[in-house]
Amino acid sequence: MSKHTITAAQARRATAKHPEARAEVNRAKAIRDRDTERTRMDRLIAALGSSIVYEREFQFDAARKWRLDLAIFAPALSSSWPNLTEPFVAVEIHGGARGKGRHTSTGAVGDWEKLNAAQLAGWMVLQYPGHMLDTPKGLAKIVAEIKRALGEK
Repeated sequence: MSKHTITAAQARRATAKHPEARAEVNRAKAIRDRDTERTRMDRLIAALGSSIVYEREFQFDAARKWRLDLAIFAPALSSSWPNLTEPFVAVEIHGGARGKGRHTSTGAVGDWEKLNAAQLAGWMVLQYPGHMLDTPKGLAKIVAEIKRALGEK
């Protein structure tokens, strides 16, 4: 370790004494996580190609303000875009499947409620852990499944 590197335990102890520093660390983590999610979604959209009609963070329930990570609309219906409201395929990327994230705790219950509501509203919901988008094999599997859901080969 260099003289300016500290361990995670040292960082926790230091920020515990300084709430403003802890808040700054939390903001930095949120930005990092958001950037990682954005990069992963960019990678997925690029792999799907330009023939799909999609919207990121599509709000499918105005009352609950629920959003889908990626909404993909039926190719046959695409001509009516952007007024398209007909549901088709929703892709949800979950980030905490390997650690202490939302999807390993009681936070998952809220997601299940949202995803059940999406399915009842007519969406075909495909769910994946975020780390699958980090490998070519995982990305290829996701793309193949989405194209299959869209009726492509």
